[in-house]
Amino acid sequence: MFPAGLEFIVAFFGCHYAGVIAVPVYPPRKKRGMPRLLSVVGDASANVVLSNAGTIATVRPIVMQNSDLQYLKWVAIDEISDSLSSQWNYSETDRESIAFLQYTSGSTGNSKGVIVTHGNLLHNSEAIKVGWGHTPTECFVSWVPAFHDKGLIGGILQPLYVGMPCILMSPTAFLQKPFRWLQAISRFRGTTSVAPNFAYQLCSDKITEQELVELDLSCWNTAGSGAEPVRRETLETFAQVFGGCGVKKKAFYPCYGLAEGTLFVSGGSKDELPVYIDIDKHSLEQNRVVIADDSNKNKIQSLVGCGGELIDHKIVIANPETLKTCKPDQVGEIW
Repeated sequence: MFPAGLEFIVAFFGCHYAGVIAVPVYPPRKKRGMPRLLSVVGDASANVVLSNAGTIATVRPIVMQNSDLQYLKWVAIDEISDSLSSQWNYSETDRESIAFLQYTSGSTGNSKGVIVTHGNLLHNSEAIKVGWGHTPTECFVSWVPAFHDKGLIGGILQPLYVGMPCILMSPTAFLQKPFRWLQAISRFRGTTSVAPNFAYQLCSDKITEQELVELDLSCWNTAGSGAEPVRRETLETFAQVFGGCGVKKKAFYPCYGLAEGTLFVSGGSKDELPVYIDIDKHSLEQNRVVIADDSNKNKIQSLVGCGGELIDHKIVIANPETLKTCKPDQVGEIW
């Protein structure tokens, strides 16, 4: 449980060295976020809280008000003696060993813990590498929170897996001033950076013309968008606003993933433009896909393609009631 920073990474790998299952969480601000934290602690049967002394001093008194959590042991990593390293013993690990529990965002219900093995991480890291065409000569820029699967597996583990540099910044720094994200890409010549749709819209809305002249985004080859619905108007507005800064439409990389699939599930080709389709909005509400008639703009809904299968992923669009594969013009669940 760490604020944004390198201490989280130290603690995460410390768990692996110790053979301990990590459970990434974010420090709640006062009582905001406390219900989710308590839910995760209880569901995971957590025994130890790894953090730093400052965070523990703030959060522990609030958590310890709950009588069910009196047993928790609190460890500040900035107060651990280096001499303890002499007592370390190698913990046997294989592909089936559990690396960590990734709790879902809770946006569609209560947070659920997903068991992620070392094999899951290796497999998904390879899928991301292939999908995004990463090599050690690339540079990743990320502000996505480390306790989120996109921030951890995409922004931290992927650069380590590939062997490429990564520039990390805090989510708060981005939200306070969206310009900082694009400024970091420009300054450090970032080639890959991934964010939810809202982040691209926020940049288009907030960054001034004076700030635009400071940006050179011609280096940005993979602008991933996922974690929430990808909107055509957002991508087109962003391309229009930042086209003069070198943003390439081909750089946009809509993708789909979820914690239950480790992270990355589907993506397109790096060398192709995003795929759009205009469909009839009324038909969509009835779970049917009908190409829209241009005669009535108010009945058109534009959807963005999030690619297809990579390496040995198998994706099926299924009817959740009949448990059968949907026809091409039917709407179903992603399995």
